Amino acid sequence: MTAQPWEPRLSRLEGTYEQVASRLDGIDHRLETIELKIDVQIGGLRREMSEQNGQLRQETTAQFASVRQEMSEHRQETTAQFASVRQEMGEQFAGARREMSEQFASVRREMSEQISALDRKIDGNLKTMITWMTGQTAVIIGAIVAVAFALHR
Repeated sequence: MTAQPWEPRLSRLEGTYEQVASRLDGIDHRLETIELKIDVQIGGLRREMSEQNGQLRQETTAQFASVRQEMSEHRQETTAQFASVRQEMGEQFAGARREMSEQFASVRREMSEQISALDRKIDGNLKTMITWMTGQTAVIIGAIVAVAFALHR
C-alpha cells in the first residue's frame, strides 16, 4: 500500500521525460533547419562568386581581344599602349582580387560567428538539460530507495 503514492509521481516523471524528449526533437529540427539555411547561403555565395568570376573572365577576354586587334593594326604605336593597358589591367585584377578576398574573409568571419553562437547556444541548452535530467534522476533514485527501504521495514 505504501508504493501507491509513488505511482503518480513516477507517472509525472515519465511524462516530464517525454516532454524533454519532445523538446530535444524540436531543438534537433531547428538545428537541421539552420544547417540547411547555412548550406543554402553557402550555395548562393558560391553561385554568385562563380557568376562574378565568369563575368570577369568574359570582360577580360573581350579586353584582350580588343588589345590584340589594335596591336596588329598599329604595331609600333601599340607597344607603349600595350604596356599601359597591361599595367591598368594588372591594377584592376589586383583590386578585384583584393575585393574578392575581403568579401571571402567577411563571409568566413560572419559564418564563423554564427556557428560559434550556435555552438554556445547548444552547449548552454545541453548543460541545462543535463543538469535538469541529473536532478530528476536523483529524485527518482531517491524515490526508489525510499520505497525499497519502506518495503523492507
